[in-house]
Amino acid sequence: MVLQEDTIGQTFLLPKDIRTMIPDDHVCFFIEKLVNCVDFSEIDFQYVDTPGQKAYPAAMLVRIIILGTIYSIHSSRKLERIVRENIVFMYLAGFQTPVFSTIAAFKREHKEIIEKIFLETINYGHNKNLIDLDSISIDGSKTRAYANKYNNLTNEDVLKLLHIIRKGIITDMEENKALENRENKTVQNTNNTKEQIKEALREARNIKVKPDEKAKTIKKIKHEESQDEVDEEQQTLDTYRNKPMKNSMEHDESKFDEEMYELIDENDLNFCGKQILKQAIEHPETAYKQIKKLEKCKTELEKSGKNTVNYTDPEARKSPNKEGITQTGYNEQIVVDNKNGLIIAVDVTTDGNDQKQLIPMINQTQTNLQNALNLTNEESEQIMQNMDILADNGYYTNQTVHDIYEEGKYSILMPNREQAGKQKDCLRRNSQRKTNNNKKDGYGKHNMIKDEENYGYICPENKILPVKQVYPGKYTDRIIYYTSECSKCPSKKICLTNKMTGKVITDYTSDAKELLAYKFETPNGQAQYKKRMPMVEPRFAYNKYTLKYRQYHILGLSNAKMQQTLMATAQNIVKIHNIEQKELTNNKKTINLN
Repeated sequence: MVLQEDTIGQTFLLPKDIRTMIPDDHVCFFIEKLVNCVDFSEIDFQYVDTPGQKAYPAAMLVRIIILGTIYSIHSSRKLERIVRENIVFMYLAGFQTPVFSTIAAFKREHKEIIEKIFLETINYGHNKNLIDLDSISIDGSKTRAYANKYNNLTNEDVLKLLHIIRKGIITDMEENKALENRENKTVQNTNNTKEQIKEALREARNIKVKPDEKAKTIKKIKHEESQDEVDEEQQTLDTYRNKPMKNSMEHDESKFDEEMYELIDENDLNFCGKQILKQAIEHPETAYKQIKKLEKCKTELEKSGKNTVNYTDPEARKSPNKEGITQTGYNEQIVVDNKNGLIIAVDVTTDGNDQKQLIPMINQTQTNLQNALNLTNEESEQIMQNMDILADNGYYTNQTVHDIYEEGKYSILMPNREQAGKQKDCLRRNSQRKTNNNKKDGYGKHNMIKDEENYGYICPENKILPVKQVYPGKYTDRIIYYTSECSKCPSKKICLTNKMTGKVITDYTSDAKELLAYKFETPNGQAQYKKRMPMVEPRFAYNKYTLKYRQYHILGLSNAKMQQTLMATAQNIVKIHNIEQKELTNNKKTINLN
């Protein structure tokens, strides 16, 4: 074997084309082609003939941001570094080197550009017959927000902090500024400032928020049902509420005295509240910023109707994830086409569940198709009416089912709770399945047969439970089935409890629910619904495990929407590119065989 020469520091006599150093099938060339389809003249025109340093072209910034997302590089600082080190990024940047602040500001200020690129992927996929729009799937997932889970404030904490900072710090600062302007000299009166803060602390003790009686009752019931379960987060917050201010954190002793410590403790602030107050007292120049953030927290508390808000990201909401762990985050929604799994709609909400998201996501899908494919409103409506819309039981509510049935515009396949349970049961091992297992309380609807002809239920002992009473409702009717022929039944002990003399079954039904359940049970409905899971579920896994985006790195709902749209764009680009490369490979093999 011959040893090759070490060529470090080698120079070229003639300039070398950087494209020859990149593989021909690299995704960067597809990104370049796709971005060239979008018009950036409106943005670029803003910086023509303006003073200052020259601005970077929008197309160049979009190219490196998209490739960075595909490479799981979500930090603007990391993106700034890799543009100087990676030859593919150098090619897409045209050897320009934007700093991290420029990249971050572009993503913040030009969210509509990311939306345009996303719509362009839909248009490209449709033109290449990668989207057929025969059926779509909708699903949701939760992602943690960029927020400390312990930085939570109650409504009472927010009101107290607003009063203390406004009256104790800002008022004093404004009075000092007025005296400075009048006497043309600096005013420094530390004792007066302390007295102002103490007075505000005394007044804040009287600020009380009456708890919502309904929320209080629900909390009491939950506490009684699970006394042994301790919320680690709440326990930590309560510990810091009871911990004296003097011992809870380091302070600038010149700004505090014993009386102030006592007054702060009497206001019963949690650790986050004490930190905010400490920062405002030691650095009064930050008080205006604190007030702005606290005002936003107050607005979000009024909007959400809840009693707690996260100070770091007020728009984020606390809700349990699939593992049952409560986290502060957002609920992301996606819609995919069931031919190749291309994403055609994406959104982020603050709702803790998916129950109110079905109709909004259908409307957004129609809007995206209309904008991406240049359709009229009538044409997009016709497409939506002809496709099957697949959703899981998380979107199932009486009102949603009723609205869809009344409008009659969409073809929905969505299981009710019983059907969803059977679907999940099929995925379990035979020993873990619940289909043939009786509940501990005996016989119920789950092991009875509904007799449609005689309008009743048939129990395992062949006894008929006829309709006893019907209570009409707004969306569903409450139907009571009852029989008293249980006194001599051999299964009486496992079927009846306490002093019951007969069996009662309650059913909630409506024409809309019956129609939806029947449609789901048909062979065609079952065949269509099987497409949902392998198409929509992997999209969330791709975000969290391939793109490594398990937590938002930016604050606010609008930024979260932009980031999810960027994720969907990256997924669509990778999928379209992979399909095209696979087709090229197959064509080459066919030519070689011929």
